[in-house]
Amino acid sequence: MYLLERLDNSLPSRFHHVLFANVAAAQFFDSFNFQAFTFALPIILVQWDLPIAATGYVGTAVQFGFLSGTLLFGILSDRIGRKPSFQIAIVLFGLFVGISALTSNILEFTIAVFLAGIGLGGEIPLSYTIVGEFMPSKHRGRYQAFNSIVWQLGAVICGLAAYVTLGSSNWRLLLLMGAVPSIILLGPIRRYVPES
Repeated sequence: MYLLERLDNSLPSRFHHVLFANVAAAQFFDSFNFQAFTFALPIILVQWDLPIAATGYVGTAVQFGFLSGTLLFGILSDRIGRKPSFQIAIVLFGLFVGISALTSNILEFTIAVFLAGIGLGGEIPLSYTIVGEFMPSKHRGRYQAFNSIVWQLGAVICGLAAYVTLGSSNWRLLLLMGAVPSIILLGPIRRYVPES
């Protein structure tokens, strides 16, 4: 108990900053990828000659995947640990965002975004859990707020990227711009994020 009290009363150290930077980077790219779907979908509708109603079931697929992922990774993280679950969620999300960029019809795209949604549903709660478990109690709320700010920042940067890429209707490039760094991020997370 004494050790836990010391950790809670300590000041954030380099360890905390590096940990937060990695978790926040995952949050940033997940936000970027999530928003990329929103920006890409109108272009996809035009290119594939789809009815506007298609946005409904694509959006539902993402949200249902999110719901499923939240339930699944909540159970999984208690069984195999926060860190491995976090890594699986990030890879799952990044991989299927990347796959969605390679699809050729709305069914393939919808399946890909559903599976990406599962990863997103795992990553978001786990990012807050990891930050909450390691940050000193007096600074925990501040870092959780920073984590939320990073999500909004990812959305803003995605908007700027969409402005550049979607002028030429290159929605596939926009999706890959977020997917590839998400997968690369697995290396630093494996190294710098400890098991809680």
